[in-house]
Amino acid sequence: MAEQIYRPPNHERLTRAGHYLSELLSERELPIVTPFQLFQLVHQTHQVSKDKRLYLRTNKPTKEHYNRLRLNLVAGGILQRDRDYGDRAYSITTVHNLSADEICCIVDPLCQISHLSAMQKWGLSDRAPKTLQLTRPDRKTARGKLNAIVADWCQKSNYDEAPIGLPIIQHPARVRQTKLDVLETRNPPPNIQIRGSQARISRVEQVFLETVTDPKLCGGMQHIIDMWAEHAETYGQAIIDAIDQSESNIVKSRAGYIIETYTNIRSKKLDAWASKAQRGGSRLLDPSKPFTSQHSERWCLSINV
Repeated sequence: MAEQIYRPPNHERLTRAGHYLSELLSERELPIVTPFQLFQLVHQTHQVSKDKRLYLRTNKPTKEHYNRLRLNLVAGGILQRDRDYGDRAYSITTVHNLSADEICCIVDPLCQISHLSAMQKWGLSDRAPKTLQLTRPDRKTARGKLNAIVADWCQKSNYDEAPIGLPIIQHPARVRQTKLDVLETRNPPPNIQIRGSQARISRVEQVFLETVTDPKLCGGMQHIIDMWAEHAETYGQAIIDAIDQSESNIVKSRAGYIIETYTNIRSKKLDAWASKAQRGGSRLLDPSKPFTSQHSERWCLSINV
């Protein structure tokens, strides 16, 4: 059976290819698109040009072809500069908006919800964070990961070099009226995509690790202790494994003390952590508070909560 010829709707300012591309954007059901994502769709449009009679002269678009179609969609009212990201991403006027966390994760393929924001999403905390906390790789690590994404696409699409690349995203202070707090790390934790959402989030055991690594970003140590006491046993072994991967002995000391004092989780790894605990007046359970005389000999910690 012959493939059905594409019949565009009657939008006066759009070319046939512009109509087809606008429908691809609508089918994504995402309200925002980055230049690299848009170029991928432009490439897809050129690939089907002959079958769909879109009157494009090549099946391998250049940056000039991309800009021509992009400007056609702007003229047709389909695309516009995003109000938060400017030219770093384009809003799609035919698709309903999404929440700030989803928008950020669409625009930045390397970021994820973390810390207190992740605790709230996982149901570990009933506090409403004042900011959306995101974690992503530092610039050097991010550059390598983004280059790998582009190189993989080029190999699959028969390009020596991508006409449109993936820059490191500079997030604005606010996205969709939500204030952002973007943290960078050399070793971003494993994440998963939230079901039914475009947002990514630190895995739950990694969230527990974040609480003893950066307590001030997770609601403070007392809130963290309460959370561990209520929820840690549900994820016991996964938490032990995540903490064990940390290179920080103080993190293991904090986690070990909380586990032994406030939960029923038991593991032989706790003895190994305790054996590496280091003495010193600066070793605090809560790094935001001063030293107190109450002390854990086993974990070499001032119990200053």
